[in-house]
Amino acid sequence: MVPSTLPITRHLKDICQAIKTHPALILQAPPGAGKTTAVPLACLPLLNSGRQILMLEPRRLAARMAAQRMADLIGEPVGRTIGYQMRGEQKMGTDTRIRVVTEGILTRLIQSDPELADVDMVIFDEFHERSIHADLGLTLAVDIQEGLREDMRLMLMSATPDIAALTAFLPQAHVCAVEGRSFPVDIRYQQGPAAAHPANHLNPSAVARAVTFAMQDAPGDVLVFLPGVREIHAVAGCLQAVMDTRNTHIIPLHGMLDKQAQHRAVRPSEPGFRKIVLATAIAETSLTLDGIKIVIDTGLSRKPVFSAQTGLSRLLTVPATRAAADQRAGRAGRTSPGICWRLWPENLPRPAVSRPEIREADLTLLMLEIAHWGVPGPEALKWIDPPPEAACASARRLLALLSAITEDGQITSCGKQIIALGTHPRLGHMLVKATAFNQTWQAALIAALVEERDIFLTGSAYPLVDIRLRIEALHQMDRSAGKGSGSEPVDQVRAKRILETAATWLKRLGAEKTEPDLSLTGRLISWAYPDRIGTPRSSRGTFTLSGGTGARLPAADPLATVPCLVVPVLTGSGKEMTIRLAAPCDPRCIASDFSHVITTAPSVRWNEKTRAVTSETLISLGNWTIRREPLEDPPLDAVLHALLSIIQKRGLCLLPWTRELKTFQSRVCFLKQSAGMADYPDFSDAALLSSLDVWLAPWLHGIRTLRQLEAIDLKRVLSSCLNGPLLKQLDRDAPTHLTLPTGSRIRLDYAGDGTRPCKAPVLAVRLQELFGVVQTPRIAGNRVPVIVHLLSPAMRPMQMTQDLESFWKNTYPEVRKELRGRYPKHHWPKNPLSASPTRRTRPRKR
Repeated sequence: MVPSTLPITRHLKDICQAIKTHPALILQAPPGAGKTTAVPLACLPLLNSGRQILMLEPRRLAARMAAQRMADLIGEPVGRTIGYQMRGEQKMGTDTRIRVVTEGILTRLIQSDPELADVDMVIFDEFHERSIHADLGLTLAVDIQEGLREDMRLMLMSATPDIAALTAFLPQAHVCAVEGRSFPVDIRYQQGPAAAHPANHLNPSAVARAVTFAMQDAPGDVLVFLPGVREIHAVAGCLQAVMDTRNTHIIPLHGMLDKQAQHRAVRPSEPGFRKIVLATAIAETSLTLDGIKIVIDTGLSRKPVFSAQTGLSRLLTVPATRAAADQRAGRAGRTSPGICWRLWPENLPRPAVSRPEIREADLTLLMLEIAHWGVPGPEALKWIDPPPEAACASARRLLALLSAITEDGQITSCGKQIIALGTHPRLGHMLVKATAFNQTWQAALIAALVEERDIFLTGSAYPLVDIRLRIEALHQMDRSAGKGSGSEPVDQVRAKRILETAATWLKRLGAEKTEPDLSLTGRLISWAYPDRIGTPRSSRGTFTLSGGTGARLPAADPLATVPCLVVPVLTGSGKEMTIRLAAPCDPRCIASDFSHVITTAPSVRWNEKTRAVTSETLISLGNWTIRREPLEDPPLDAVLHALLSIIQKRGLCLLPWTRELKTFQSRVCFLKQSAGMADYPDFSDAALLSSLDVWLAPWLHGIRTLRQLEAIDLKRVLSSCLNGPLLKQLDRDAPTHLTLPTGSRIRLDYAGDGTRPCKAPVLAVRLQELFGVVQTPRIAGNRVPVIVHLLSPAMRPMQMTQDLESFWKNTYPEVRKELRGRYPKHHWPKNPLSASPTRRTRPRKR
């Protein structure tokens, strides 16, 4: 039954013995060892009567091929002993003992039969890929095994399993490592233009040149790993332009192809022909592509990444991991020695393995599955890697918007209807709700269209975003048996696939096709995307979505000026995303449809336009304000908070400061921080801003406008922070002026450098007014000498000192020479200490 030539064959007896005596088995076997086909067949005799083996495969093509290969080995057609089941397609019967399923199907089987009563063993193939469905399936299977089915066995198979993580998760598991049979692969790194894909952007021409060179260098078929479908088409176009394809077949291989097209890539080449298979990561594992001798690895992959900040999931092009690169290279050595060209420098760093999808993906469906399982949250289950709390919280909020769960996380009847459809809860909610409006066909078209790429073929970088144009075109194609109509050219293959998917939804829901009511399109989409309802901002074509994200479309688009739209397809990242598909919607309908999650809350805030506190009641859905109503009597604490917030934001400059008040502030700061008088409060700007609620708030009652704020008695406010003795001490120890022997009353400058108070105030005075003054004036209880700025008769600074006695003795003779030269008519005595001070700016006439 199992070929003896497979490397794993001699280990099958030990594997079967281990799975009989242990609740779980972790099987490590390299690509080509035969684990996908040989192990399930070898385990058939272990099954109890009427029981099955469920084997999870991550991809549809891999599931089909695994079932076909096992059926061939036992000489039966697929559908008897060996069967498979995937969304929209199955081949199995009452005699099926090994059922190969894809990821979503496994979860549905577990949810529909929480004991898995007809299953003896669940096998997770290629588990190193760590998809979110595989993680969930394993978590639920372990929950079943520990709670209800101790007799059920679990097996995890992979070429590169994380043994440490898996044995920590399954401490009772037996680990079995099997050596494989692989032929040597010559790894070559290519430098220069062919390796250049800066910022993870592929150069299709460079890849085509690498393929051409590799085919001239060595015989055999070629497998090229590319990140996605777009790149496959681009490289195919470049290859057709640069090479003779009469004896060469260029064959795409990706998950969106139909069954026949996928099998064409797997079959051996016709005699006299070579094939170039342009593949996504679908070809990394599980599949054997006959005839492949050369692998061209671009080093790029595409993976879904979820942002908890935006609530959106998007595909990102990222560097392939070292583990993935090794898997890809191994494809060249499955049946004979081969060559792998890696189109990047050998010393370029790469991540060792990819992060589990559960750490980065959209968790909405996962959280709904957990609610359906009947536990309060993911924390009630065992996980290899627990889902991130922020992403779980974001998913819960969306599920509440979709009426799929209650406030305490229990699944609702609507949630059960959604989950039965086996699609994302967004689309499921729309499909369920549309039935009441006899618009199931339009909802099915929208769901299928959103899951595909745009059907319009246009040379414009930004085609019209109105999704109703696509729905109308699809409906017309369906009515005219596939013939397109309208102003935009349509991708016929993609449109046909969308129509087929929509028809599947319709059949599953038991509904009939009806004429799409395009006036309801926006409302239908809002049931799927309540967090993407957009209201316009000031700039034409820019919108704020109810989930908080900013989005834009071309200003020339007809939807750029609508008062409200809903956006099912966005691209980009960050705070400003690009709208790709949208439809206008009626805010009144949305307010009615989402009344269960619409909030009413007072909004008291500072209005920059009116320069006053405004108050209103906001009726909102998420970050989208549906309606504003006047609030005549706002809470006083909210008004106070708005005033204090704008002062903290804009600074103390909003208050009515005068020169006198700034000096008052500086004098207090000087005594506290420079003179060491701790009894004084901290009057620095930073301290005042951080304690507005203490010293300013009591004086703001009844104030709403900037004009009123500017009219408060700030001197009284600040003085109230000091008691009577401190005020008297302030005037005594930090006077505003000093009186000189000439009778002049000179202002002291206490201003610091803007970040700290002055160490001593500045006395700026003409030098002649200090003739005869030996000691520098002092303040702060005679502890701090002032800084004297000595000025010329023209009030220009000549010298700065805190020691007048030293200045007269050591510095004045030199200064006197300069002053006599500049001001010869003034009296500059040799002995300034014996001269009389004067405040005359000009000498007396003789």
